[in-house]
Amino acid sequence: MRFLPPSTNDRYSGSILAVWFLTVFSVLTIIPGCIHTFAPDGGAGTIAGLDLSQNGRMIVALFAWAGATQIAFGLAALIVSLRYRDLVPLMLALAIVERSLHALNAWALKGGAAGHHPPEHFAVLIGLPLLIAAFVLSLRDRVSGRRLTPSAKHPIGSRDAPPAAVAAPAHITGPAAGARESRQNVRCARVHRSAPRVPNLAQEHPWRETRQKSLPRFADG
Repeated sequence: MRFLPPSTNDRYSGSILAVWFLTVFSVLTIIPGCIHTFAPDGGAGTIAGLDLSQNGRMIVALFAWAGATQIAFGLAALIVSLRYRDLVPLMLALAIVERSLHALNAWALKGGAAGHHPPEHFAVLIGLPLLIAAFVLSLRDRVSGRRLTPSAKHPIGSRDAPPAAVAAPAHITGPAAGARESRQNVRCARVHRSAPRVPNLAQEHPWRETRQKSLPRFADG
């Protein structure tokens, strides 16, 4: 069993800008997670500006716990952006949920004491609208600039398509290729014969043309 399944990047049809944004978001999630996990004070005093004189060890432990979850979430987002891009909309949606709860707790439910807010509380207000915009872009299909070929304009099965010969794929050679082409050509011919045709009265009823020629013509006057 493989550690990582095969890449699914070819299935993604959204904007490439959303992929790049998810890559940047994952890096900006992993870096703070490493600071919270490996820094001596977890960034609680040096970055967030919290007072560690009381319950300092508990605060640092909570920062380290939050940093561990940030590292795991950031790595998952990075793997998706690089290898499994069909999951980019899902990962961006999860990031929106996480950032929304973060902003709600920071500014409404459980804000800092005495009105103190660390830099992360302001960063979430900037990142949340960008995440929503990237999520919308990931759901929009990219516009292809390729021109339609005659076979694309008249696919097999269309009544407007003429019964043209169909070649076998390049990887099929030998007798198998000839048999495949024969079956496809027969199928195209059947479709063409089933299309409605305009009747030709002169061919279906030749006696009408003969009768008209045999009638005498009288001169005027």
